[in-house]
Amino acid sequence: MRNGQVNATEPFRRAVAITLSDSTTYVDTVGGVAGASQATLEIPDAWYVGTSAPGNLVIVDMAGNTTTLKNLIAGQIYYIRATKFKSASTTVADLVALYY
Repeated sequence: MRNGQVNATEPFRRAVAITLSDSTTYVDTVGGVAGASQATLEIPDAWYVGTSAPGNLVIVDMAGNTTTLKNLIAGQIYYIRATKFKSASTTVADLVALYY
């Protein structure tokens, strides 16, 4: 994502498995984060759902709102920047963070 614009023709450059957690927070690393290390989890530009029936995913968005996304479909890419991917009440699995 560049300047807030999604470019569906540009390939993602990195893919990292997401571990669902009620406490893990992804951070915005644009311009660097004070004290950030290689282990800092960067907010994904998008994410992929690997397994669902369809299923639900509880996220916290960049504004701090907790939302349950219902009926997510496996094999789809979702362009929602989230700071948390919660395990409680989530029924999808095999999520992958995608980065431009």
